[in-house]
Amino acid sequence: MSWVRLDDQFPDHPKVAGLSNDAFCLHVTSMCWTAKQQTDGKLPSRLLTRLAWRCQDPATAAAELEAAGVWDKTPDGWEIHDFLVYNPTKEQVEELAAKRSAAGTAGAMARWQTDSKPDGKSHGKEDGKHDGKIMPPSPSPSPSPVPTQTQSPPHVPTENEQLTPLADGEQAPTNGHSSGSVDISLFLSVIGFNEPEPFVKNVNETLLAKWAFYYQCLTPTERRAIKSWPALINDRVRNNKPPRFTGEQSARFYQAWGSA
Repeated sequence: MSWVRLDDQFPDHPKVAGLSNDAFCLHVTSMCWTAKQQTDGKLPSRLLTRLAWRCQDPATAAAELEAAGVWDKTPDGWEIHDFLVYNPTKEQVEELAAKRSAAGTAGAMARWQTDSKPDGKSHGKEDGKHDGKIMPPSPSPSPSPVPTQTQSPPHVPTENEQLTPLADGEQAPTNGHSSGSVDISLFLSVIGFNEPEPFVKNVNETLLAKWAFYYQCLTPTERRAIKSWPALINDRVRNNKPPRFTGEQSARFYQAWGSA
């Protein structure tokens, strides 16, 4: 959506204050049209009737604007006087839109590549809390801590390893899904997939979305264990093979999916 700039003194400007209702209405409508079409204030004469559809006599209203110095006559119609003094040019509008788009893409990619847990929740035991319950204070003097079994590091899957599959018929959330959203194009861009658009058009998008969500739920170490994500995705999706998880990864997947 584009905008046209009018200050609060616009109706009282000497050139505008004396305009008839038809001329004033035509002028405001034309400013909105040129901002939307990005013509830099230029108005073609062939569109006068369309722009002046609220006016009883479009030609008279245009002549009034020209006589007041609000519009300047051109070979193809008119040009709104000093329009670019108060409004950006077409090039400036496009440049700003490109910068905003690039910033949005960069922010989205940063979120995809974050090292934080997929569900965004802390799983540690902090501030005297344990599994959502407040623990009683430790007695004084504190007893010796009970030795606990050292937790083994998470298992890292390989490309050819047979892991526990997802439940049959399970659908990964896609764009607009109530359980969360997965940006397939951004996923393919993050993993460095060449020419993603032809690939997406010729494969099962639901299955591809499931792989995107699978990638999103992995830890950085687990992601790096796959030598070539583009090759893996190309092979598995084209052959209709869903992602497979270890027990720990499966729990992480469903926890993230359910809280999304």
